[in-house]
Amino acid sequence: MSRLLRLILFSVLLTALAVAPARAQSASDLQSPADFLGYEMGSQFTPHHRVMDYVQHVAAASPNVEAEPYGESYEGRTLMVAYISTPDLLDERETVRQNNLRRIGLADGAPTADDAPAIVYLSYNVHGNESVSTESALQTLYELADPTNSQTQPWLDNTLVLLDPLVNPDGRARYVNFYRESVGAQPNARRMAREHQEPWPGGRANHYYFDLNRDWAWASQQETQHRLELYNRWMPHVHVDYHEQGIDSPHYFAPAADPFHEDIAAWQREIQTEMGRNHARYFDENGWRYFTRERFDLFYPGYGDTWPTFNGAIGMTYEQGGSGRAGLMVHTAEGDTLSLHDRFVRHHATGLSTVETAAREADRLVSEFVSYHETAASNPPGDYAAYLVKARDAADHGVPNTPDDRIHALHEHLEGQGIASTIAGDGTDMQRSGLRYADQTEQSAAIEPGDLVVSLNQPKGRLAKVLMEPQTTVVDSVTYDMTGWSLPYAYGLEAYALEQSVSVSGDTEAAPPTLQGADTDTPYAYLANWHSIADASFLSDLIEAGVKVRFAREAFELNGRTFEPGTLAILRANNRNMGSDFDRIVQETATEHERSLYRTATGFMDEEPDLGSGNIRYIDAPHVGVLAGSPLSSLNVGEVWHFFEQQLGYPATLLEPGNFRDEWLSDLDVLVMPSGSYGDWLTDERTEALQGWIQNGGHLIALGAANSALSGRDGFDLAAPPADADSAAASPELTRYEDRAREAATRGTPGSVHATTLDGSHPLAFGIERYFTLKRSARAFAYLDSGWTVAALEDTAPLTGFMGHEAQQELDDTLVFGVQSYGQGRITYLVDNPLTRGFWHNGQLLMSNAVFFVGNE
Repeated sequence: MSRLLRLILFSVLLTALAVAPARAQSASDLQSPADFLGYEMGSQFTPHHRVMDYVQHVAAASPNVEAEPYGESYEGRTLMVAYISTPDLLDERETVRQNNLRRIGLADGAPTADDAPAIVYLSYNVHGNESVSTESALQTLYELADPTNSQTQPWLDNTLVLLDPLVNPDGRARYVNFYRESVGAQPNARRMAREHQEPWPGGRANHYYFDLNRDWAWASQQETQHRLELYNRWMPHVHVDYHEQGIDSPHYFAPAADPFHEDIAAWQREIQTEMGRNHARYFDENGWRYFTRERFDLFYPGYGDTWPTFNGAIGMTYEQGGSGRAGLMVHTAEGDTLSLHDRFVRHHATGLSTVETAAREADRLVSEFVSYHETAASNPPGDYAAYLVKARDAADHGVPNTPDDRIHALHEHLEGQGIASTIAGDGTDMQRSGLRYADQTEQSAAIEPGDLVVSLNQPKGRLAKVLMEPQTTVVDSVTYDMTGWSLPYAYGLEAYALEQSVSVSGDTEAAPPTLQGADTDTPYAYLANWHSIADASFLSDLIEAGVKVRFAREAFELNGRTFEPGTLAILRANNRNMGSDFDRIVQETATEHERSLYRTATGFMDEEPDLGSGNIRYIDAPHVGVLAGSPLSSLNVGEVWHFFEQQLGYPATLLEPGNFRDEWLSDLDVLVMPSGSYGDWLTDERTEALQGWIQNGGHLIALGAANSALSGRDGFDLAAPPADADSAAASPELTRYEDRAREAATRGTPGSVHATTLDGSHPLAFGIERYFTLKRSARAFAYLDSGWTVAALEDTAPLTGFMGHEAQQELDDTLVFGVQSYGQGRITYLVDNPLTRGFWHNGQLLMSNAVFFVGNE
């Protein structure tokens, strides 16, 4: 079942669950958060279940509020949104929603009313340990819900507010539980106190340690998928993302800092500034410190301010000083005491100020919002009119008539973003000229059945451009996050940016799986393709079902078709113990994974190797361990954990580094070392234990900074590249203090995309036609002397994004991925993280190859 279908079914279920008694006609029973919860707001942290209780109370007691669950977290906690407006607007809520979509071309038909309220979406606590956000949300909800509040009620006459009090309930629960267990009878404001030393992994991230504020454009996480479904149903005009920052930082609110992405409109900047001026009025009255236009830019599209901005909204981040180290109170560097209440009142003030400004600017917000989408559809931004993404040419290769999984995965990804795309149907045959992504050259490209076409002539054309464009225009090298991300690179696909518009028709659903080849109920073997993470997940479930599987180390031919290295061969001879269940299990598993199979009645191939050859290697199902704990990167640990559980579906045991016992190695075939600091863990004694385990057949996979820990140690063929003589001899240049950040950028790699030279004959690269690597570190290693350099960076000029010129020199001709044989075992070096933020799709197959093929070859 596709992710989209799961979300639709889940949405239907939630709608059914959300049917509630009639909305209150008066607010006589409405309680403040303090009265309902039994403590003053800002005096303690409210757990998730009490947050939900209060939202439901307000919805039942106020005629201004309706509440709706819209999903749940990985740990099963409810995600809920409150709709706030006048009773009349709430009665017309569905009409307001549909008319808003009709005005911008995202729903059929004409609007049924001329007047339109401003739709404001307030999102709180996306980072779980930035915990004051939810406390402020409850007070803001109350004051907007109270019909007797003479200040707020006029704002609701032309404004409908969506308030999500708790975006990341699992992370918040982790933090709140920690704090409640750690604080004494009275809070201790000294920074050294235990209650201010949140343990690994902290409460910032979700269950899988993903940063949900960097997931909007990728939607790799369940919470984000539910939130985007809600967002796209409404398409608000204003979106605010509530955060906290360092203890000593003053409050930050819009307008944002440079660099602004080139697709952000002037009117969006202007209204941001109006918002900031209104907030400043309240902060000035109270003597509160604040700053604007510094640090927090609008460039990377995965944030809760930028993604809504590219959807035509006024997207903003508000940052209060505090975060997980602040607790209920903490001393600042200037000798003051920052309390939870101090933090609470500031976020509460900006919440009300946002609604106030939106009400005042409602007419302009709506008209500019409509124009933003209309002009995108009629006059696409930028130099290109459409993007063409080519499907794999499989005419004579592998199982016939199988769709390219990557094309369908990208189509589904775009669909989740609300972006229209079309998979060209049978009979499509046209030529267009355009910029080829892989080498940035102008070429002619054929548009054929199975190819994906994304036209920018659509309401979400600007978002489509931002996510798909071959080159991102970086207007300032000093930026807060990644500068390169284009989706065709992430999926490893051949793509072209087309100057001419193009229209194709076709089916968006993949062809149903089929049984092909020999017409027999008891084939000698089943053959299956190996091109995507979907194929790897199929293999995982076969292994889980007890099926023994082999893979081709070399290509072979059968019935005029070439089956490439990596092809899965499921032989009856290897599975005789399964008896008559063999065919049923293989076929049912294939159907579940929507995999087509090719049956062969013989093991004798037209071109060797035959299926009984030693080149058709047995996959000895590995027992996998993953180091997971301090002092490793919780983000990378989470990426690996999520990969095994949610993407690959293969069991992996998480191992606490601090409790690790060397004798555990004997129970493992594969040990994954996520990125992190290994200084105290990788002692000489442990290094010897790892070396002995590898020599006896173990397989060590090192990601990111874990490679630095192995570099230079005896037995590990990983070393820094030779120093450039000219560079080493050059005298350092004087740099002005004010230019220090810009000077550091010359050595920086904030996230750029590069083509690699790939050795497709190595099992680590099986099924991968091309690999574009996402560089987020200047970590550099020479080509392997005694191993295989599977992917190399020979040209450091970024295809998209920024890399400092000094970093380019240092990374020239360096290792990206490699494998070293060591005794009977293997060491796989993954210098660049192939699992970044769960969206680098091509890296998922690479990691699968490392798990299943390397060491079995």
